[in-house]
Amino acid sequence: MLDGGFTGQGATEGWLEIAELGPVRRLLGQLDYDHPPQSYLDNCGAVEAGGTWSSRVIRVTPGRVPRFTQQTISGRCGNECVAISVGPVRPLALKPAPTGWTPAPLK
Repeated sequence: MLDGGFTGQGATEGWLEIAELGPVRRLLGQLDYDHPPQSYLDNCGAVEAGGTWSSRVIRVTPGRVPRFTQQTISGRCGNECVAISVGPVRPLALKPAPTGWTPAPLK
Protein backbone atom coordinates (compact mmCIF):
# COMPACT_ATOMS: atom_id res chain seq x y z
CA MET A 1 0.00 0.00 0.00
CA LEU A 2 1.12 3.50 -0.79
CA ASP A 3 -0.33 6.34 1.23
CA GLY A 4 -0.07 10.07 1.51
CA GLY A 5 -2.11 13.16 2.02
CA PHE A 6 -2.33 16.89 1.79
CA THR A 7 -3.56 19.79 3.87
CA GLY A 8 -5.26 22.90 2.58
CA GLN A 9 -7.62 25.47 4.08
CA GLY A 10 -7.38 23.71 7.47
CA ALA A 11 -8.56 20.30 6.28
CA THR A 12 -6.39 17.26 5.75
CA GLU A 13 -7.26 14.53 3.26
CA GLY A 14 -5.51 11.24 2.77
CA TRP A 15 -5.13 8.96 -0.22
CA LEU A 16 -4.30 5.29 -0.50
CA GLU A 17 -3.22 3.14 -3.43
CA ILE A 18 -3.15 -0.64 -3.16
CA ALA A 19 -0.68 -2.30 -5.50
CA GLU A 20 0.32 -5.90 -6.12
CA LEU A 21 3.98 -6.42 -7.02
CA GLY A 22 3.90 -10.16 -7.72
CA PRO A 23 3.12 -12.43 -9.45
CA VAL A 24 2.24 -9.46 -11.72
CA ARG A 25 2.47 -5.75 -11.08
CA ARG A 26 -0.94 -4.09 -10.97
CA LEU A 27 -2.74 -1.30 -9.17
CA LEU A 28 -5.66 -2.97 -7.38
CA GLY A 29 -7.46 0.17 -6.32
CA GLN A 30 -7.35 3.75 -5.09
CA LEU A 31 -9.08 5.65 -2.30
CA ASP A 32 -8.95 9.43 -2.57
CA TYR A 33 -10.97 12.53 -3.43
CA ASP A 34 -11.58 11.28 -6.98
CA HIS A 35 -12.09 7.62 -5.96
CA PRO A 36 -14.23 7.59 -2.79
CA PRO A 37 -14.32 6.59 -0.06
CA GLN A 38 -11.37 8.57 1.26
CA SER A 39 -8.93 6.83 3.56
CA TYR A 40 -8.55 9.82 5.94
CA LEU A 41 -10.19 13.21 6.44
CA ASP A 42 -10.09 15.85 9.17
CA ASN A 43 -11.02 19.48 9.71
CA CYS A 44 -8.69 19.96 12.69
CA GLY A 45 -6.84 22.95 11.22
CA ALA A 46 -10.04 24.81 10.42
CA VAL A 47 -12.11 23.98 13.50
CA GLU A 48 -9.97 23.78 16.61
CA ALA A 49 -12.74 23.13 19.13
CA GLY A 50 -15.14 20.46 17.99
CA GLY A 51 -13.17 19.36 14.92
CA THR A 52 -13.24 15.72 13.95
CA TRP A 53 -11.19 13.18 12.03
CA SER A 54 -12.26 9.99 10.30
CA SER A 55 -10.23 7.17 8.88
CA ARG A 56 -10.67 3.70 7.40
CA VAL A 57 -8.95 0.46 8.27
CA ILE A 58 -8.48 -1.33 4.94
CA ARG A 59 -7.83 -5.07 4.83
CA VAL A 60 -6.87 -7.04 1.73
CA THR A 61 -7.28 -10.81 1.35
CA PRO A 62 -4.91 -11.83 -1.43
CA GLY A 63 -5.98 -14.04 -4.30
CA ARG A 64 -6.52 -14.08 -8.04
CA VAL A 65 -9.37 -11.70 -7.29
CA PRO A 66 -8.39 -9.94 -4.03
CA ARG A 67 -11.13 -9.19 -1.49
CA PHE A 68 -11.19 -5.90 0.39
CA THR A 69 -12.91 -4.87 3.61
CA GLN A 70 -13.15 -1.52 5.36
CA GLN A 71 -13.87 -0.38 8.87
CA THR A 72 -14.42 3.27 9.76
CA ILE A 73 -12.95 4.86 12.86
CA SER A 74 -13.31 8.46 13.96
CA GLY A 75 -12.46 10.80 16.79
CA ARG A 76 -12.03 14.40 17.88
CA CYS A 77 -9.20 16.74 16.95
CA GLY A 78 -6.54 17.09 19.61
CA ASN A 79 -6.90 13.42 20.48
CA GLU A 80 -5.99 11.75 17.18
CA CYS A 81 -4.87 8.55 18.90
CA VAL A 82 -8.24 7.72 20.47
CA ALA A 83 -11.18 6.59 18.34
CA ILE A 84 -14.58 7.47 19.77
CA SER A 85 -16.49 5.64 17.06
CA VAL A 86 -15.65 2.31 15.39
CA GLY A 87 -17.85 0.96 12.63
CA PRO A 88 -18.46 -2.62 11.54
CA VAL A 89 -16.23 -4.44 9.06
CA ARG A 90 -17.85 -4.17 5.63
CA PRO A 91 -16.94 -5.21 2.09
CA LEU A 92 -15.16 -2.62 -0.03
CA ALA A 93 -15.41 -2.66 -3.82
CA LEU A 94 -12.36 -1.30 -5.61
CA LYS A 95 -11.64 -1.17 -9.33
CA PRO A 96 -8.17 -1.91 -10.69
CA ALA A 97 -6.60 1.12 -12.32
CA PRO A 98 -4.38 1.26 -15.40
CA THR A 99 -0.74 2.06 -14.66
CA GLY A 100 1.37 1.60 -17.77
CA TRP A 101 3.47 -0.84 -15.73
CA THR A 102 5.07 -3.77 -17.51
CA PRO A 103 2.86 -6.75 -16.61
CA ALA A 104 5.71 -8.90 -15.33
CA PRO A 105 6.99 -9.96 -11.92
CA LEU A 106 9.67 -7.89 -10.22
CA LYS A 107 13.10 -9.50 -10.23
